[in-house]
Amino acid sequence: MFVRSLWILLVGLLSACSQMGETCNSSSNCADGGTCLKGVCSAYSCVDDLQCTNGYSCQMVLSTKVCSLSCESDSDCLGEQKCTEVTPDVEGELPVEKYCM
Repeated sequence: MFVRSLWILLVGLLSACSQMGETCNSSSNCADGGTCLKGVCSAYSCVDDLQCTNGYSCQMVLSTKVCSLSCESDSDCLGEQKCTEVTPDVEGELPVEKYCM
């Protein structure tokens, strides 16, 4: 009986984890190693777009590939995130992009 109760509790805790783009209070709320960034599970590392969900795409942001939500204005972002210009590492070769951060 104790083992079953412990199992139910564990399953409940795991299912309470937020996914990419969902709201959070701390990084421990975000599943699969995401970071709670201004109330939204973000900053999941990636290799390609297949690892990103909920409208996010795999982008190089500040020398790190992360699942990012592209934006044109703050209204495109979730939680308390703002639409922020990210300058590429190599000037002149890549355009400035905007991502929710």
